[in-house]
Amino acid sequence: MKKFIVILLSVFFYGTAQGQINLNPQINEAELTSLKKEFQELYRQKNVDGAVEKGVKVAEMLTETRNLKETASILYQMDQMVIDSEKQTKKTNFRSRFLLANQRLRMYINEGKSESSKTQFNLMHYCMTHLKDEKALRDNMLLTDAEYYHAFGQANRSLEAYKELLQRCVSSNDGHDREDCYKNMLAYAERKKISPLTKTVQNLYTVWQDSINMVRAAQELEILKQEHTVLQQNLEEKEQTISANKMVTIGLWTIIIALAAVGVVLLLLLFKSIYQVRKLKKSLKIANESNAQKSHFISNINTQITPTLEVMEEAGESSDSKTIAQSIVALKRRITNMQTYISLEETREETYPVNNLDVKLLCETVMEKASPNFRTGIESVVTAPRVSMKTNVEALEYILSYLLSRASANTETGKISLEFKKRNARTGQFLITDTGAVIEPDMQEALFKPFADTEPLAQENGWGLPICRLMAYKLNGTLKVDPEYKKGTRFILDLHS
Repeated sequence: MKKFIVILLSVFFYGTAQGQINLNPQINEAELTSLKKEFQELYRQKNVDGAVEKGVKVAEMLTETRNLKETASILYQMDQMVIDSEKQTKKTNFRSRFLLANQRLRMYINEGKSESSKTQFNLMHYCMTHLKDEKALRDNMLLTDAEYYHAFGQANRSLEAYKELLQRCVSSNDGHDREDCYKNMLAYAERKKISPLTKTVQNLYTVWQDSINMVRAAQELEILKQEHTVLQQNLEEKEQTISANKMVTIGLWTIIIALAAVGVVLLLLLFKSIYQVRKLKKSLKIANESNAQKSHFISNINTQITPTLEVMEEAGESSDSKTIAQSIVALKRRITNMQTYISLEETREETYPVNNLDVKLLCETVMEKASPNFRTGIESVVTAPRVSMKTNVEALEYILSYLLSRASANTETGKISLEFKKRNARTGQFLITDTGAVIEPDMQEALFKPFADTEPLAQENGWGLPICRLMAYKLNGTLKVDPEYKKGTRFILDLHS
């Protein structure tokens, strides 16, 4: 490839320059100025070979701009320099004289001076006879010969020179580099508008391509045959290997599937065990809390019962049967609530039976039953869409009714609302809101703990919310106070299907 680049640079440089003269006469002035400075510096140093190399390039660029006077001056300087060097060395510098003759010949061809061109043509060939090893210069000479013959009407000889130049390029390269030789020569012929050369090179290029394609096809066929043979051998070996390993593979897959099945079963058992352990821990925690609350209640039972008994005793002395009756009712209510809570606690993990219900109808029914007990002027509001859900109607109605009755007892003005929202496909949410007193954050969770109060039995005993929370748990739900609501009290009941 390096050889090809050297040859092509030397062969096509002048042709490219001539194409620029016809098509785009602009010259890079900065490059020309730089070359002039380098030439003058080498000239002052009396570096003959270097000065001639740079001077020829300067002369080529000046010729392109048709600055013939300066071109002649540069060539004259180089002539004198070569002559002086030859006098000192007493030896002819054929290489430098070849370059100067070649450049003058190109200049005269450009000007159309046949006689001057012929003189330089003969001088160039004479110098080349003494430069047999200079292949790049010989290629350059062939290009100049072809242009000389073409310029002065010797088309056949010009074509022969071009063909010889192309042949030298092709023979000194291989593969893609040979193809570049044809392409570059075609581009040169089209740029110079030499129709015979274009046609000849195109024909040669086509023949070369056909031969290359035939060689490649033969090589590919041979490669395919070899690959087919190898593949046939490999196929036979693989068939034998497959037959030998088939049973082993089946056995391995059987073992893998069995192990995977065992692993899945063990994993499911592990998850089940983890779930059960967590559930037992939670149940144990709740049981411990309940036992602690029961112990606390038992320690306070005397304090709770004594005031009621004293009231009944005083009522008996004064024959106040109404007070005695009220105290007995309060005592029965406390005992009933205790029995209800304990029953729910014992069956905590047993869920209620469920059936479909109309949420809107239930909400309206519960509110209709509760609203007559509201204080005068309190507004009742129900907001529920017409949807159905699966749950236990009795337990849900009990919870909502109790929460509305509690809101009624704690609300003097404003409104009490019952609202339902569908949070997702499996979760529904009931909101019971009033405009009564706000429950302090540190008291909100304590409302749901039983056995905690020490009030006399005849008063509100605080068992309603614990019972409601247990019922919500058995409905697969939760009950809590909304800690973010500050305009009264809001209870949130979330039920999951």
